[in-house]
Amino acid sequence: MSEEEKAFYAEERERAMRLLDTIPDNKLEYVIGFLEGALIPVASDPFYSPENIARLEKSAARVASWKEKDKAKAHG
Repeated sequence: MSEEEKAFYAEERERAMRLLDTIPDNKLEYVIGFLEGALIPVASDPFYSPENIARLEKSAARVASWKEKDKAKAHG
């Protein structure tokens, strides 16, 4: 990957993180699920599955860790 491509992807990642920062934490799980094409489970939904819930929680935790790393970078 060229330096130009690396810079482009770094800028895009930063842009995505700024956008994610505008989303309330209690809604982040749903946004990530939507972006990944996951089904958002509802208790009465016949397609509700623990696997989808686990996938959403894992994705939300991953994004939360990105946010923490970015905050740490910004503060020293």
